Amino acid sequence: MNIDTPLRELGPINTSALSEAILGAGSSDWKANEVRQQSYDVHYNTQSLVMLFTDGENWPNLTVSREAGWDILAATAQALMDQILEAHYPPGGVVIRAMAARLLAGSVIKPHVDAPVSYTHLRAHE
Repeated sequence: MNIDTPLRELGPINTSALSEAILGAGSSDWKANEVRQQSYDVHYNTQSLVMLFTDGENWPNLTVSREAGWDILAATAQALMDQILEAHYPPGGVVIRAMAARLLAGSVIKPHVDAPVSYTHLRAHE
């Protein structure tokens, strides 16, 4: 399913427990996976708690891996991901990337276009 609109409001979702888990992550947790920061100039000034990730190879038969952020956030994030999938997407949908990201103070992310074909399909941001 291709994205047919630049933004679609999903409605209210209680993210307070997930927010607390993200805010409770330690400095080393934010540096555990720096692939995006090292691979993409636009993400150089970000840090991530990566839970689920795929490189997008072999679309649509992807391999999704659990990353270091899974152990930190899954207890609160899994229920939210399930809720969003059930309420807004066709049956059989799966989350192929999930992370919390933060931008370092005083930094910007330059406008860019993500290249993998999997990024042209449905995405959710909080």
